[in-house]
Amino acid sequence: MKKPEILNEIPRDIISLGSWVFYVLVVVRALIKPYRPFADQLIFAGILLIASQVLIKNNKGYISRSLALVFFTSIFYENIPFAIFASFIFLCIVYFSKQIEKKNSRIFQELIIGLISLAFGYYIQQLIS
Repeated sequence: MKKPEILNEIPRDIISLGSWVFYVLVVVRALIKPYRPFADQLIFAGILLIASQVLIKNNKGYISRSLALVFFTSIFYENIPFAIFASFIFLCIVYFSKQIEKKNSRIFQELIIGLISLAFGYYIQQLIS
């Protein structure tokens, strides 16, 4: 029995939540209100995320970007159910990335890049405010 087409699309749709398009969408939304500390954190983290993609060959960055988005949006909303849901989606991104195309070493590399980027975004924003 063949899987319905929608089941084949779900993994890529979930991974796309770590895309640059979605990342910029969240940043622009944060700038509209403006939610400056939140936007600044994302922008500073994004600077390192961009640098990592330029400097590291074959770094797609979906996991790194989604880690930063989950962390900063969870802090911003201060809502435990949202944080749990966002964390679940992040774990799905990691799982589907492994299923679709990534090696464990690439996943680990992206996790480290994501952690460094979110720490950079968090602490730099704290220093300037």
